[in-house]
Parts: sequence; structure tokens; C-alpha cells
Amino acid sequence: MTRFYVVSDGEPSPEASDCTTFTATGSASALPDMLKELDAQGMTLVSIHDRPAKTTLGQYVYVLECSGGGQDACEEIAEKCKDFTIRYLGSYPVLEIKKCTTFTCK
Repeated sequence: MTRFYVVSDGEPSPEASDCTTFTATGSASALPDMLKELDAQGMTLVSIHDRPAKTTLGQYVYVLECSGGGQDACEEIAEKCKDFTIRYLGSYPVLEIKKCTTFTCK
């Protein structure tokens, strides 16, 4: 069993929305069109995972993580890509990692 927790119910600020995660349920043949729409929205694909939807043969649930975008961009994608059911999961700031040596961090 997987559990998810709501950390905040407020919308993140646009500056903090460095990474956006959403699911898209649809066929593999329509995936290139959705990826073109991601590019048109100014989003860069960071990772994509797929699982069979277990409803219809050839239908998949894709979990996409993108840099840039946000809820508005996901709504635009949902309007233009009718072959997919889009579910916005959230946006979060990317952690900035400092370069560390053995004893000191710069």
C-alpha cells in the first residue's frame, strides 16, 4: 500500500515551481504529440515512467517529471492533448546542492 501526504494545500509560487509532476493516461502512439506540447509549453522532460493502465490493451499511465511549467501548463496540455487524461500532481522547487570537498563546503 502506498500512502501520500499533503504537505501544503497552497499553490506554490511561480519562482519555486522548478519541477512539475503529473500523470498522463493514454496510448503509446499519442505520446510523441504530447511531448511536442510539453516543448511548446516551455517544459523540459526530466524523467518519464510508464505502467500498463490495466483497463484497455495498449493504454498506459505515464508519470512525467518536467522542469518548468506548473498547473497552468498542465491544464493547457490537457486541453490540447485530448488522447490523454492528465492529472496534475504538484510542483516543487529543485534542491540546490552545494559543492563540497572533504572538509569544507563552498
